[in-house]
Amino acid sequence: MTPIVAAWRSFHHAFAFLVSAFFIWLAAGPAMADQTQVMILTWRGETQAEQGFRQGLADAGVDAHIVTYDANRDRNALASFIRENIDQIRNADIVYTFGTTTAQVLHAASGGQTNHVFNIVSDPVSAGIIDNMDRPGDRTTGTSHVVPLDIAFQLLEGVKPFQTLGFMFDPNEENTVTRMRTAAQVLNDLGKTIKPIRVVPEADILHQQVDRLAEELKGVDMLYIPSGSSLIANANDLFAVLPDDILVVGAVGAYVEAGAAFALGPDYFERGLVTAGTAVEILNGAVPGTIPVNQISMDGINLVARADSEDVYNLDFSSVENEISIIE
Repeated sequence: MTPIVAAWRSFHHAFAFLVSAFFIWLAAGPAMADQTQVMILTWRGETQAEQGFRQGLADAGVDAHIVTYDANRDRNALASFIRENIDQIRNADIVYTFGTTTAQVLHAASGGQTNHVFNIVSDPVSAGIIDNMDRPGDRTTGTSHVVPLDIAFQLLEGVKPFQTLGFMFDPNEENTVTRMRTAAQVLNDLGKTIKPIRVVPEADILHQQVDRLAEELKGVDMLYIPSGSSLIANANDLFAVLPDDILVVGAVGAYVEAGAAFALGPDYFERGLVTAGTAVEILNGAVPGTIPVNQISMDGINLVARADSEDVYNLDFSSVENEISIIE
């Protein structure tokens, strides 16, 4: 075979490939356009909340083309991704975000010019994401995952009467600071005392906080740990530096697996399903800012307990009407 013939055949094959690719793209283009364009932005990897969201869309018959991005708890990386893809984000039919920080960054970067549904946000008003819970405003709405603290503390009182509650917060995670301030007001109204417990739950510096934590926890009847990405991600290391005799109550089941006596918190999968329902409303023509934020009800509270917690801490779950999941 001469070099000229070989070159021609090579060119012919390449040209045929390009033509085929063009027609494949041409055929796929309209199908892609017919699909609902959904973007999922997460903070610490996919959770059951996103699984519930995907399932909810599928159950509603939404044919979605989903693009995902995980910030890996890096605010700057998330902001850069949003800036670089702002046109795609603004043109998406739905943009879903997990967590307070992710929702804040998107809201600031997009100027509220996208159909934004947030999930697992404790206080979206204080976080500056929406105007109010009943009429969020702009093109943003979503789902809150927090158990109202007045309900949580009354439930705690029934399980184990207390007067002084230690409340853990991470100064670098805004939603835990907000929850601590809310807890102070709620406990004051209940005639009880709060003791804020500051912790920076990074594995390489937790050991430096052991003595201070032990001292600050003296005199508290129990320690409450709210939901927070940093606290959840470092739960095992965190519990390793807490005093052995402290009664710890958490806002998510993951804390029980790490060592808490029990936890009362949301079902993330259920919150994802609810958020998908909100997204479907928007896809059917509803204006996001007119849809009230969905808040958790008593029926949506999960109670998870360690198998030995009743005996070890003299707890009484008889007043709890919700189903209790036991972790051995």
